[in-house]
Amino acid sequence: MPKPTGDGAALLRAICDAPEEDTPRLAYADWLDEQGGESNVARAEFIRTQIAEEAKGVEHLNRRPLTPREIALYRTHYLDWKAELPEYPGLSLSGESPYGFGYDRGFVYQLYAKSVRSYLKAAPDLFARVPVTEVRFQTITPQTGAELAKSPALARVRTLDQLVGLPDEALREIGGSPHLRNLNRLIVSGREITMAGVGPLLANPAVTRLKEFRSSDCRTVGPGVAAALLASASAAVLEVLGLDNNRVTAAPGPRLAELLRLPKLRRLYLGSNGLGDEGVAWLAGVAPANALSMNLGFNGVTDRGGAALLAGPLLRSPGVRAGLHGNQFSDAVKAQLKAAFGDRVGV
Repeated sequence: MPKPTGDGAALLRAICDAPEEDTPRLAYADWLDEQGGESNVARAEFIRTQIAEEAKGVEHLNRRPLTPREIALYRTHYLDWKAELPEYPGLSLSGESPYGFGYDRGFVYQLYAKSVRSYLKAAPDLFARVPVTEVRFQTITPQTGAELAKSPALARVRTLDQLVGLPDEALREIGGSPHLRNLNRLIVSGREITMAGVGPLLANPAVTRLKEFRSSDCRTVGPGVAAALLASASAAVLEVLGLDNNRVTAAPGPRLAELLRLPKLRRLYLGSNGLGDEGVAWLAGVAPANALSMNLGFNGVTDRGGAALLAGPLLRSPGVRAGLHGNQFSDAVKAQLKAAFGDRVGV
């Protein structure tokens, strides 16, 4: 598509420069109304509707489901809106989907990049036209990881998603970048990833806004991740920790309990970590700072750990829910847990 010019281009740049802010988006909606035309007016309504829905502050497990009105607007006009998106070799934007899930407060926010270099080449033009905040890379090598880490374009990214099976060297290069100051969500997975890969990012003093960290199925990350998270510059703002199948074990001891005291934590996933009775006992003895959803399934917990859960403050704390499936409780202890905590526990 031709590059936007004049007021439209200036408004888009303002949105890209401050993607968390609603005011520039609403100003762009007003501008679209002024331009007239069915597609523009529909897009203006779509922007305002999405902003209003997000402002309700309802928490969802993943992305907020679209309302019927959003779906109707999008399905009617998405081909027109798609035609307005820029195209770059090796990149694809989420607005190309006919389902509308790739829009946040009226604008495309997800980018899929086949390589780091295709992303870096497009970045100067891209970030003047599309307020992308979430990037998924197909391939990152140690060399291109170092190139990404040096680029100010990394500061545009709020979410690095699906960093699957990266070599530790590549993740370590990215993790040490001074341009990660806006990162608030990181998702990595793969048994090749160890603390040597994730450790530098968690220790990076520039990473102060990380709200969600997931290292699911990183089976060799190990128990050191608990201490690294507690010591991180983002500890005070962490809301979601996905540590399923990291082989955390009971080795962190009291540090496991300290995770529950993180001031903003709302979800903690510790399934399939070999916590055993000892690890669960550490957790059971703590009253969390907040209402908390937990996964403690498939941890080899027996009736001894069940007794600790029944006696301790963890599950008695308001708003705490725990998945305990796949452990080794007797039927009697399962019944006691259900009698004590009802549907707040799954056994």
